[in-house]
Amino acid sequence: MRLTRCFCFVLVILAMTIFVSGQTVDEYKTAAEAMNHKEGCTSIPMADIRDKCTRASDFVEQECKRKEFGCKGLENKELAANIKGKEDAIESMKRQKSALDSERSDAMDSEKAQIERSGKALDERIARELSGLEEMKKALATDRSDSDIRAEQGKRCLEARNDVQALFASASSAAKSESDAEKKPFADDLVKYWEQGARDHEEAQKLTQQAIDYCGKTKSGDL
Repeated sequence: MRLTRCFCFVLVILAMTIFVSGQTVDEYKTAAEAMNHKEGCTSIPMADIRDKCTRASDFVEQECKRKEFGCKGLENKELAANIKGKEDAIESMKRQKSALDSERSDAMDSEKAQIERSGKALDERIARELSGLEEMKKALATDRSDSDIRAEQGKRCLEARNDVQALFASASSAAKSESDAEKKPFADDLVKYWEQGARDHEEAQKLTQQAIDYCGKTKSGDL
């Protein structure tokens, strides 16, 4: 199935390259003007690829710039350790309470009142600690859930960025095949512009992947 999908993708790219190979001089001039204004997708003279690039860029705007996908501030390893410490402390207090109950059953009547007061105070403290523990667990669950959500958002962002770069690569491949003497200078300049843009976007893609990896660590509790 994967080989079939890859083969189909190759056919689509080849078909697109063939389809877009006959650009006019005016289309190249318009694209070069857009290049000079650093207009990104508008600098693609091939209408089909340009339209796809524009739609893909809209997804980048939506998925990468309008939605949060970083997980800075969601680190929860320390919170998880504090929860474990509180759980251990509560278990210790419960053992103390059990010991007081046993002590009370064997105590003299004159001692029972004091033991009961101590036991009641311990019960109240346990109740407070359990309430605090519940809030900490809720906070931990929320942080890890948010990490999962943002990791998925980061993946959508990265996919959108990759789609845009794939379209520029397709445009570059088509432009490199241009042999017409009047069109070739424009095509060569455009290819240089797109390739520089690809290098510039590598950093954004790298940072996006780092954000996804960071979210994976906050989700798992490694951070």
